[in-house]
Order: sequence, then C-alpha cells, then structure tokens
Amino acid sequence: MSQDSFFWTTDDTGDGAASGYTQTEYSRAFEALAACSGFEGVAPGYLNELECTANGANTVAVNTGGALVDGKPYYNSASVDVNVPSASGAGNTRIDRIVLRASWAAQTVRITRIAGTDAASPSAPALTQTSGTTYDLSLCTVLVNTGGTVTVTDARTWAQGDDNSLSAGAVTTVKLAARAVTSAKLQTAAVTTVKLAARAVTSAKLQTAAVVTVKLNDAAVTSAKIATGGVPNAKLPQRGGPALIARTQSGAGAMEDIVAAAGGQVCRVTVAGVLGFGTITAEGVGTSAITTVKLNDAAVTSAKVATGAIVAAKLGADSVTGTAAGNRVVVLDKRQGGSATNWALSGTTAYTPGAVRMQVGSLEMGNSGTWTVTFPVAFSDRPIVTFNTYKGDILPFGTGTPTASGFSVVKPDITPDILFWIAIGPEA
Repeated sequence: MSQDSFFWTTDDTGDGAASGYTQTEYSRAFEALAACSGFEGVAPGYLNELECTANGANTVAVNTGGALVDGKPYYNSASVDVNVPSASGAGNTRIDRIVLRASWAAQTVRITRIAGTDAASPSAPALTQTSGTTYDLSLCTVLVNTGGTVTVTDARTWAQGDDNSLSAGAVTTVKLAARAVTSAKLQTAAVTTVKLAARAVTSAKLQTAAVVTVKLNDAAVTSAKIATGGVPNAKLPQRGGPALIARTQSGAGAMEDIVAAAGGQVCRVTVAGVLGFGTITAEGVGTSAITTVKLNDAAVTSAKVATGAIVAAKLGADSVTGTAAGNRVVVLDKRQGGSATNWALSGTTAYTPGAVRMQVGSLEMGNSGTWTVTFPVAFSDRPIVTFNTYKGDILPFGTGTPTASGFSVVKPDITPDILFWIAIGPEA
C-alpha cells in the first residue's frame, strides 16, 4: 500500500487498523510530523515532497512524500497517477484541483481530484475544509484541454515556518519593531535600506565603514556620530554635505566651519547668526560644483569661476536682462509700434518685446521681375523688414507688405543684382 494515514479509530474502517498501529506505521507518521514545523501542509524536504507533474495525456503524477492534513499524518511511498478527463465542448478548457483529502467517514487521507467546470475561461474549483468531516489540502491545479493535454501548476501548502515558506517581500518594515534587529543578529549585508525604518540603526551598532551613503536617509548621520576621518570622501555625494573638520564661534552667534568639500578640497564657510547665509570661497569650489540655483545675485565673480564653469544649461529662461548684461552688450529692451504682435504696424506705443527672432539673408536677382524671399523660420506675426542692394534699383515691396513667412520685391531694370535683407520680429 503506497498511501497511508494516521491516527484513526481502530475499527478497521479505512486506515483505522483494528489491531492497532505497528512500529513501522508509527515511524512513518512521526517522520512526516518531524518534517513539518507548521500545523498543516506538505512536509518540506521529506522524500519527493508530493511534487505534481504531467505524465502524458490525461495524467498527473503525484510523487512520494508526507503531509499533515488537519492533524492527520499522511505518508505516500510510491508515485500515484491521477486520471484527468479531457475537457468537452469546442474551445473549452477546464481547471481541476489535485488535493489530499481527509475523510472522517472513510478514515483515510488520499490523493483526490476535484473536477472543475468546462468553459472558455474556466476557474479552479473550491476546496472543502471542514474539520472533523472533510478537509482538503491543496497540491496543484491542472488545466486540461479537449485533446487531453494537461498543464500543471504547483499549489502546495507547506507545513513549515523557515525561509523556504516565505514569499518574496514577506518580511516588511511594518512587521519589525523599532530597533528589533541589532548588529549582533545580522550577517554581512543581511539588512538593506528597504528593511529599515528611518534611524533604526544608530552609530553604536555600526562598525567602522559599515554604512555607506546609499544606506542613509538625509541627515541620518550627524557629526556627533562620525569619528574624525571616519567617513572618507568616497562615501559622500559629490555635492552632498561636507565632512566637518573644525568649528569656531565668535561674536553674537557668528559661526565659522572648516569643512572638507567633495574631491578632498578644503574651504571655509562663515555663517553670521543662526539663520544667516554662508560664504563659500573660490578655493573650495570644484569645476561645476555650484550651479545657478545655488547662488544669490552677484555671488559669483569672474575670479571665482573657472573657464567654462557656468554654461547656458545652468541659466534659467530670461535670467540675463539688459541690466544684468552690462554696458557693452546690446539688448532689445523696447519696441515702438502700433500693435503688440504685428511689428510691421506703425505707431508710437512702446512695447517690451517677448521672445524675439532675427533673421538675415542675401538673394541673387537676375533680370527684371518680382523676387520672393521665404524666411528660413516663420515668425509668429509680421516682422520688420529692411533691405538694400548693390545698385539700389528695386521697388520697396512687390506684392504687399511682409508676412510672417516672407516678402517680395520688384526689380525694374535688366541688370543682375544682389538683395541684402534683415528681418526682426516676434518668435513663433
């Protein structure tokens, strides 16, 4: 007999032996029980763990193993084939369950198929788990088609509490009490950032160099937790908080720190008052270390900026105005006209330009006729256009005033000439 279960009323019904249980039967029961650290489920590591596999058409094989089913030990010494009938109905499949079923009426625990329902999109049948009457322990689900092909999906319930029974991510931060895990309980790299609550690890629990930047939240490590030289530059962000070397105080709350900046450079930071602003000198700043968003007006002078250190990518839109550009830079500050958008319309109203586009070009003209210029990029409205030629033999505009996309001129004589033009107007 390959399947056996224990311990039933000894009235010779099912596995309830009238003469009592033998030494071998007790050994089998206790072997299964010893492999289980939970109150029910498949015994892990015992024989072949009741693994279910497809064994040809319409057949699922359940391998050897043991289990505990609602308090009843179960033992299987040989692989058991379970017949799975084909699904019926065109396009249909069916999902069956293979379980260990404990029956108190039969006094047995046996491998049992629970039939599902044929359907285009079937679902697995329910388990029966009524203690003292009928109790099912899941082993696998089986998808079968009309041709008898079976697909087995493992659905074993394990009777254990070690790490083999835990799903990925089963232990989360909310399940750990504050400071429940100490350094004495951990192996190297056993705890990562996602398993720790903020500030759960203190300096008293850390060995030298045990914590690197990627494991710390902002402000999690303070100067009081760091011995001199305890955190090298390689563990600090390139533009992160510098390591404190010395601190002096003078006057009414004035504070001066000597700090090691990124890259090993040393600079002096002076803080006036508790909420004052610091001054960082040029010798403490590496290439590209300070960007526009970190600077107050006039905080960076030419003496403090390395060649190419501040580029356009670090400047906000419209951050350079006529006032900030200086006396030797031409800036379009005002425009006079008759429309806020149509620059070609005459008038005396002064406008502050928005986005401005300027384009220039030259056009070689042959004999007399009308010559058209199409702007390389269209303006958002009519621009101001000026032009001239080598000889000057052209009419102002050949076919009306300029448009947002171009203009045309009339050349009356038959001598070739070159047209030079400039257009300035609103940017599209």
